[in-house]
Amino acid sequence: LESVTYMSAFRDRLLGTLVLTNYRLVFTPEYKPESNSLHWLHAPDSIFNVKIGCISKLSRASVGQVGGSRGKDSQFLSVTCKDFRVLLFKIDSAYHLTKVLDLARHLIFPVTVDVISNKNNYKGGVINE
Repeated sequence: LESVTYMSAFRDRLLGTLVLTNYRLVFTPEYKPESNSLHWLHAPDSIFNVKIGCISKLSRASVGQVGGSRGKDSQFLSVTCKDFRVLLFKIDSAYHLTKVLDLARHLIFPVTVDVISNKNNYKGGVINE
């Protein structure tokens, strides 16, 4: 997904591409910011390369929960990792955010998604078909 903005309280906001594979969530900025910060001097091309198994929660953050970003079309994807990182991405379209959330939840939590979608057929650990 292109034109995604990484939101950070400690660093500059970065515009880039968010890629979700079967194994990783990768954010690659369009440019490396010109900054004297040591964080950026040694940063790899892909700033975030998070393994799918390290993600514990995905959610949609509302505009009121994200300070400094006031816009009625702003949609935010919040990624909480098991190592206590919280990554926040601004996605321009509600449609794209919904598609990313659906795909990511299916890849990250496949059993949960299957059980919820087949909840009428779910009987104590075995799905009756």
